[in-house]
Amino acid sequence: MRILEVETGRELPYRLPRAYYLGIVLTPDKRGLYYTQMTPEGSRVFYHQLGTDPANDRIVFGEGYPPDQIVGVTMSVDGRWLMLYVYQGWARNQLYLHRYNPDQPTQLTDLLHLTENTEGTLFVDIADDVAYAQTTWNAPNGRVLRRDLRQPNNPWQEVIPQSERILQSVSVIDGKLCTAALREVRPEVQFWSLEGQPLFSVPMPQIGALAGLSGQADSPHLFFGFTSFNLPTTLYHFNLRTARCRVWARLRVPVRPEQFEVHQVWYTSKDGTRVPMFVAHKRGLKRNGNNPTLLTGYGGFRGSSLPYFSSMVIAWMEMGGVWAVANLRGGGEFGEAWHKAGMLQNKQNVFDDFISACEYLIQERYTRPERLAVMGGSNGGLLVGALMTQRPDLVGAVICTYPLLDMLRYHKLLVGSFWIPEYGNPDDPEAFRWLHVYSPYHNVKPGTPYPAVLFVTGDSDTRVAPAHARKMTALLQSATGSDKPVLLLYDTQAGHAGGRPIREVVRETADQLLFLKWTVVESDP
Repeated sequence: MRILEVETGRELPYRLPRAYYLGIVLTPDKRGLYYTQMTPEGSRVFYHQLGTDPANDRIVFGEGYPPDQIVGVTMSVDGRWLMLYVYQGWARNQLYLHRYNPDQPTQLTDLLHLTENTEGTLFVDIADDVAYAQTTWNAPNGRVLRRDLRQPNNPWQEVIPQSERILQSVSVIDGKLCTAALREVRPEVQFWSLEGQPLFSVPMPQIGALAGLSGQADSPHLFFGFTSFNLPTTLYHFNLRTARCRVWARLRVPVRPEQFEVHQVWYTSKDGTRVPMFVAHKRGLKRNGNNPTLLTGYGGFRGSSLPYFSSMVIAWMEMGGVWAVANLRGGGEFGEAWHKAGMLQNKQNVFDDFISACEYLIQERYTRPERLAVMGGSNGGLLVGALMTQRPDLVGAVICTYPLLDMLRYHKLLVGSFWIPEYGNPDDPEAFRWLHVYSPYHNVKPGTPYPAVLFVTGDSDTRVAPAHARKMTALLQSATGSDKPVLLLYDTQAGHAGGRPIREVVRETADQLLFLKWTVVESDP
């Protein structure tokens, strides 16, 4: 961990040693750091005073929490409050507050517990010693609560009740509450009084996704990023006093958005559930059943799959391809109920939703199986691995990156124990049964004509063990009954969390596009 002085660009002579860090906070006086680091006992929060030996850093929070719970630290914008989180899976967290004292930065003994006896997640923004919380406690779609920290024994008060909108964040900007939410997987930014009365909304440019939102409690200036498959990330400035919205900055990317179409469709999954999907392609594309199509998704950990810009998407569409992103159960697109419908014993719903997305693209004549490819990474790698072993007939190619594939041993590899609340513990007989049913590694059948597959991983993946992709490659190469390639793209230095030079990112993207061109663009069955 290195520290840069932003005003001068000078790297300061303070470093933290090589380790697995989960987060870092610079104190307001810039004399020290709070950081979360993985230890053999689990994640812990440390304090480091700049200029001292990191070997003497002390644990200030997290002792006693097991390895399958993640502790984290952040600080309020005004620098008054240290916020300490304990994540118990992705559906519940604990929150503690500490009034920051620069003279005693390691004494965190007077913690205020804000989530005692609550089920759900809770995240706060603090202004003038009042906490405003975005929470799923008794509200699977999210609601906003308020609590005066000067009277900590008073209970939470509801400010903005739950609605059909899926609340994503709340912050205080210009003395008002600003919420970001999804409505049918479309972003909405709305302002409210501090008492919860609706004031006005900020118009969004097109179908797309927010890419960051910020402002200050005492300033009328809102900044938000916006992006879409055809729109490079653009930063907008919205003046709350004049209601004027203008482009503040944009990336210089040689893309003409009007050359492409982005739209949202809905299809029906196996059990009758309606599932949305974003589809993008060149304007005027004909649905003749022969277009190369690349479908991706995630379906887990409350992660919402939204229309973000990507150079790979543009390159694919310029090649004449259709790009599709399915909003599968297990994600957060429709709140906690949508998430729970795709986790633990319900995980098969995610795979059924993805299979139905493939069938929709074929039935609607966007493509045909020989021209259809799927791609997914991490939990999305598990997704495409399950599709490949359950319905190998549906697709011509699979790109499976940094994947989980052995679901009976995932919890014993690297930080896999973090994900037990999402998938279940294979050491538990009941969870073992449902995991074994879909675990891709355990459902490879010799002689099956599998599609072309490209696995991608690397030695330095500190999140999902590269062993998943290595042994799945070997197994599939020996088992497939087709003559289609099963390849492993392996990086001996990089891993899951990135950190690679741009040239390596470009090279990997080019490799993936060439694989797709070889297998579903130019190849005939």
